[in-house]
Amino acid sequence: MSQNPRIMLLTLGSLGSELHYGPYSFYWWLISNEDQTILPIRLGQKVKVCLNNNDFFITIQTGSENTALLPAYCCQSGIYTATETSPTKAISNIYRQYFNTCTCYSGYQIMGWNDNDIIEKLKEDIQFIPFNIKLESNNIFIYSIGVSSHEKWYYAGPGFQALLIYKYEKKPAVFVSRIEDKKCIIVIYQESTLKKQFIGNTPNQVWEKTGQLRKFTSKQLFGLDNSITKNLIQQYSITKCTSNDWDNEDILKQLFDYHLKRRTLIGKVFLKVGKILKIQ
Repeated sequence: MSQNPRIMLLTLGSLGSELHYGPYSFYWWLISNEDQTILPIRLGQKVKVCLNNNDFFITIQTGSENTALLPAYCCQSGIYTATETSPTKAISNIYRQYFNTCTCYSGYQIMGWNDNDIIEKLKEDIQFIPFNIKLESNNIFIYSIGVSSHEKWYYAGPGFQALLIYKYEKKPAVFVSRIEDKKCIIVIYQESTLKKQFIGNTPNQVWEKTGQLRKFTSKQLFGLDNSITKNLIQQYSITKCTSNDWDNEDILKQLFDYHLKRRTLIGKVFLKVGKILKIQ
């Protein structure tokens, strides 16, 4: 790109559970080229950029029909409008129509995804930052953590969700692995539509039912052998304490170490308070 245009963020956009924490969430997050920060692609984000003395507006929308759960980019300038699957295609398309030239612009830059001020705004109000795991050539995207004491679930629990992009019946598909209540579930999506569902008592059982990716263990396919996943499960387990745990010194010590550890005396008081609350 020959110019270094000034980007103006007009609308921040929003996060949505179905998009940013759903079966196609992998496509609603990106890794910043600046500091490797994971950023959300916010629905409704709108920017303005001036190129060659003309204003161009790009808005993030959702696709339609078989791309309904994927981001789409609508670029508008004057009488010209185009919606594409990437901001690069959108801005370059309209610029070409406007000036009859094949100049290509970086959609990444046009959206402000390399602007520190815009990046900080985009990171607001994020409850959980998903993360990606590489399993050979496959991506496993963890977008929700849940914990339990179930050893055969590798201590993951209800609320845990991960997705894997692979093929099903020779077509691109998204495999969502999740834990609900007392079941492990795998749901296969194609073109934004649920195609198949498998239910089992353990990750091993449910992945065996799919007949897919047999060279890997279910622990790998759920993303549960990854160090980041393990650490998050451990942290969530530590912070999850009920009244039934108030007389368990091991759990209380973990809570103390995680949240409040300052001095030995305070630690002793913390344990005593737990016992008093249990009696009450």
